[in-house]
Amino acid sequence: MHKGKFRTFNKIAIVLVLLSGCGATELPETKPLPISMEQPEQKETTTEAQTVQIDLKEIPPLSESIPKSIPLTQKLSIDEKMQMNYLRKSLKNNSFPRIETQKKENGKIFLTLAAQNTTNQQIVLAALRALPSCWTHQQAHAKKNPIEKDYVRVTNAFLHSKNEQILYAALQAAELILRSPTPDPTTVEKVIALGHSDLPALLYQIIETTWPMDDWYRNPNIVAIYLKALESDQDWLVARAMGYLHFANKSQLVEGPSIYNKAVQYLSHPNPAIRGLAIDVAVQILPKNHKEAIAKRIHHLLADPVPFVRSKAVSNIKHVENKDTIPLLISMLHDQSSDDLSIDGFTLLGGDQGRLRFKGSTMSRIDIAVLQQLKSLSANTEEPLNYRINKDADLIQQAKQEVQEWFLRNH
Repeated sequence: MHKGKFRTFNKIAIVLVLLSGCGATELPETKPLPISMEQPEQKETTTEAQTVQIDLKEIPPLSESIPKSIPLTQKLSIDEKMQMNYLRKSLKNNSFPRIETQKKENGKIFLTLAAQNTTNQQIVLAALRALPSCWTHQQAHAKKNPIEKDYVRVTNAFLHSKNEQILYAALQAAELILRSPTPDPTTVEKVIALGHSDLPALLYQIIETTWPMDDWYRNPNIVAIYLKALESDQDWLVARAMGYLHFANKSQLVEGPSIYNKAVQYLSHPNPAIRGLAIDVAVQILPKNHKEAIAKRIHHLLADPVPFVRSKAVSNIKHVENKDTIPLLISMLHDQSSDDLSIDGFTLLGGDQGRLRFKGSTMSRIDIAVLQQLKSLSANTEEPLNYRINKDADLIQQAKQEVQEWFLRNH
């Protein structure tokens, strides 16, 4: 942006700033600029690229049963066998004592308990729950064991479980395997195979398990599970998938056009969490020739009734900047709404209550997010803004005053 560009700013915004006066010590309350509430036609933003629908046919559903005993390469010492007997007696409510699960030396014992008692659901569940506390994907760790073949063998076996609690615990254990620099291909395939299910809680946990992988967005079958989640009628599942897609590497994301089109569609979703998260994804993989159309949609969402959505629109407006951007942002400096949002009231695969919490911006307030964006946008002008931003009320007011004076000098 150059100085001459300021001359095209919306006259309404200029009047709003002039009314405040150069010497004012307090920014008067302003009202947002009028933004049409009519949604642009979807034709403006859908891509023309033809995409292949992935349906997981390459990986069939899991059909094997869990063996009565799982062979392990490492054997327990006499002392470890005595400790195993103690742990069995300490088992309560499907869990071992927390202090025991955090002991590195008990890691091999928990694997053995699960491997030797595959039909005892209480022992298996407790043992699997303990694994992430004493095992790690890191090669060297002072307080945990690096995962090895026996860990992988036990985890893979219980990914076949029909018990939802055990399957949930097995998926949490599998996350460590998928986090490792070279994930076990069998584990990856088994986790993906579970994606044939239509159970929302299972799809949710598969996404949680696969997301920590370094390159999950390059795996067509994992992305297919994300696309399946985006079609769900459960908002919490859609929001989880959309929230993680924002972090995918744009240049390597498979099925990018399909995901982009779905994100654009969800810019008008009735759930505000999904609307806001869809903004993140749409601008992340925005085709160059769609910038103008998406700019209209984001400008529209600056007037959304929910603070989270307004804040997401503010935070992403730099990707679709045009002559209206700065006047629109200035009109929002009065908005001190908290922009965090939560989704509650759903049940995880293991039976616990789930909760998703999303931050609209780094400091959880819209006017601060606006100040951050104005400072960023001004960096390419002849007179960059240079204020400090935090939650201190005086600093915020000083920054708003500086914005007024800056705008008056450059309109």
